[in-house]
Amino acid sequence: MYGESLILFLLAMSLPDNGYGITRPLKQASRDARVIDKPAAPDRCAFRIETTLESMRRNSFANTITSSSPHSTTLDFAGYTLHKPLRTAPYDMYVTSMHVRMPGKTGWYRVDRCHFDPVNTSLETQLLFKDLTISGVVKLYEESAVLRAPVQPPSADGCNMTLRLRRAGLGITAYPRHAPRGGVLDITMLSRFMEPDFLSMYAYGCQLPRLNPNRESGVDDGSSAPERRQNSDFTQEVEDVFVRGIQSLLVTYMEKQLQPALTDTLMMNMGYTVSYGR
Repeated sequence: MYGESLILFLLAMSLPDNGYGITRPLKQASRDARVIDKPAAPDRCAFRIETTLESMRRNSFANTITSSSPHSTTLDFAGYTLHKPLRTAPYDMYVTSMHVRMPGKTGWYRVDRCHFDPVNTSLETQLLFKDLTISGVVKLYEESAVLRAPVQPPSADGCNMTLRLRRAGLGITAYPRHAPRGGVLDITMLSRFMEPDFLSMYAYGCQLPRLNPNRESGVDDGSSAPERRQNSDFTQEVEDVFVRGIQSLLVTYMEKQLQPALTDTLMMNMGYTVSYGR
């Protein structure tokens, strides 16, 4: 018995002195959050997306300092115009001079998900925006006036509209159209706007044209119920067109800004080396 104990003691002393610890297995959501919050290497999925968004803030965002929002950050949608013929009235609606304001220079977005699917060779990412305020100038043009003077038709009185979105999101799925050719990968992006937790809209100085301008105006204009309902539908459509148009513009703009980052990330996950020449 003493000999067996001595042999076991000698075997134990000869084993390598390694330390072992027991850790809890990470859930998928926790692992993704760790990778997103603190990328361990430049080829992490969310790293290039975050770099692109920060570059947008530095290069394309102008700091707007006002008494009401001293730390706001503004993105100007210069060159973009929304146009939609209305159904409830013979007018074409245009939205111009659009810009987005965010409360703060940092922390205006979060990469909520970034995952490469090796089976389908696709990249899925999801962004959440903390608080966006989008403003634009709305003008209405009569169809007949557009036909008579298509270059510069007379418009009805315009007004300013502002849309506020809290925790709105953007989901993008990117996949290659074909294998890279000459070091270039063409990708297809399927994007969707994720409805916000909170939405509000404000209109300033809006005097929408009456649909029955020939009616005598007075204290009681004698409008019938169908006419009042028609004017209400007209106003509601103008608001809906503004909201949906802004949402569509956000998707289009973010797609364009993120396409290079998504392409590089997709190529690296497919096993290709991404390099940039001087």
